[in-house]
Amino acid sequence: MRTRFDIVIPTWNRRELLLQSVASALAQTVPVRVCVVDNASTDGSADAVRERFAGVEVHRCDEHRPYQQNLNRCVAVLQAEAGLILHDDDLVDPGYAEHVLGAFEAEPSAALVIVGARPLQSADSRLRRVRIHPPFLWLRHAGAALREGRIVVPPGVLAERLARGFRMNPYWPSVSYRRVAIQDRGFPTDLKTLLDYEAWMHVSARHAVVLSERTLCSNRFHGSMMTTRLLWPHTRSFEEDVLVITSRLEQTLGRPPGDDLRARMLSKVLYPTMLLGAAARRAQYARYLAHSGYPFDRLLAEAEAELDEYWRFKGWRGPLARAGWQLHRLGVRVSRGAQNVEAP
Repeated sequence: MRTRFDIVIPTWNRRELLLQSVASALAQTVPVRVCVVDNASTDGSADAVRERFAGVEVHRCDEHRPYQQNLNRCVAVLQAEAGLILHDDDLVDPGYAEHVLGAFEAEPSAALVIVGARPLQSADSRLRRVRIHPPFLWLRHAGAALREGRIVVPPGVLAERLARGFRMNPYWPSVSYRRVAIQDRGFPTDLKTLLDYEAWMHVSARHAVVLSERTLCSNRFHGSMMTTRLLWPHTRSFEEDVLVITSRLEQTLGRPPGDDLRARMLSKVLYPTMLLGAAARRAQYARYLAHSGYPFDRLLAEAEAELDEYWRFKGWRGPLARAGWQLHRLGVRVSRGAQNVEAP
């Protein structure tokens, strides 16, 4: 039976987590097609899915490839009019597919539907006290019109918002795609940590996006999550990805970004050091941004403005926004025992 919604799950050696993800995908209130794309796991993941879940398509690859390529395998597997790429450590609620299909029906021009996600935090997570602030809350905070629990964002608006504010970045299980839109380009294979970020910018620059007030999925934070493997120990992947994305921002947005937007995007290179003090920030600038064409003070001001916006979103008004993240910085300094970190 042909269904209208696909849930495609990329996996590699996470059998037990994968089985939970598949079970959540199969519990939908409308018929869905569920596929697992196994990137040559050696822990019996493919066989375990076949044994436990009849009707799930399993595509097991004979050769392990970089995960970016496996994601594009998942994109190629999509057949329905809409679908979700669900990571093997995340979960969807039973009403997920039905709600997303309803949103796509209500807004035929939309290429993305983004719902809310809740964090599931394991004891071994390197990220403490995780909070998820979906794009819906950011746009609602900015006064966007709400209709039947949804905000419809015109083409280009979310793309620019993402370029300006990294904290607005959605989480993987919260984003569903109209198949033709994501298959047009897929995910960039030359990025390590921000391939989703650029893909979402590219699609939302050209198509409308529906932001839903409903929370309908769970993003799991644990010690072996992809973010942990790529960022700890620090691998410079984030900074290098920001530089690449900035270099082709015009192609991604489909228009010249302007000096202001380009500087804001580039300033994200300073993001990992913003809570560590002036010396760390200047060293980061010297390492990655000295040849950017922008002086340190300009990029620092952009990075500070982005943090100010985030703390204003959290409810800290006016100058108190700067005070909020400065207090946070002091807390980080104490927790790290960083005796030699300079104050900004």
